[in-house]
Amino acid sequence: MNKSQDSTLKSQVSKAKSSLLCIRACRHFSKVTRIEWAIILTTLLFLVALSINLSPYLRGPDEWRWPYAIPGTLGSLASPVLTLSSYLVLAFTWVNQVTRREGVSTRQRRVLLFALVLTVPLVQVSLLGIDIFRPLFYRTVSTSASGVFSVGSTIEDAGDFLRRYPVLMPTLPIHPQRYPPGLPLLFYLARRILEKAPALADALGFRLRLYQCHDMSLMRLSNATIGSAVVQMALPLMSGLTLLPLYGLARRVYGSRTAAWTVAFYPIVPSFALWWGC
Repeated sequence: MNKSQDSTLKSQVSKAKSSLLCIRACRHFSKVTRIEWAIILTTLLFLVALSINLSPYLRGPDEWRWPYAIPGTLGSLASPVLTLSSYLVLAFTWVNQVTRREGVSTRQRRVLLFALVLTVPLVQVSLLGIDIFRPLFYRTVSTSASGVFSVGSTIEDAGDFLRRYPVLMPTLPIHPQRYPPGLPLLFYLARRILEKAPALADALGFRLRLYQCHDMSLMRLSNATIGSAVVQMALPLMSGLTLLPLYGLARRVYGSRTAAWTVAFYPIVPSFALWWGC
């Protein structure tokens, strides 16, 4: 076979592969119902309208409206874009390999779920930018964003706090006054533990102080108290555990293949990313 024939054969093989991919794509899209196309189109139109700020009402009513903020620098988008792209490639490749056959082994399912449980926090953390601890610490100690830390930092006697809690509730910041006293007590417990480990308390406290050194009321707190903020800062890392019941429900209703794709797409659901770390 000469070079010309070899080149022609390679060209024909390439065209055949392209045609096969097109046929598979057409078959896939032909299975999409009109309702599903309507949902896809509506979602895309909404995202476009939201991105160009077509109407402020898309961000909520006057009483509770999210501000429309454009990222300060393009560099702040580098981490989310890189992480999202890498995740999509790995998720598509891995899930497709695991679910290629109908009978997925228990070991394969466990490995896939374990990997996704670890990956979910990493994907969400990338949305916070390069320094992930700054926004997490701010949301924890901010009275308006949370307020639970400020309540927990004032507890000296847990028993007395519980006895007086019904009376204290109306005087607390808006978020803590609507919940049972368990969350403030978590900060109290963490503070007591750190007080018994001063070296760890100092390491955490001095590190976190740098993020809010202009807040004099916060700076007056002990390192153990400031270090207790890691309780709430670490809670988002548990977000991956949501995949376990989600996978179980999807597998029972739709099967293993659909369940695997469901948990793979869950971390990039916009509503999940929006509230992560709040």
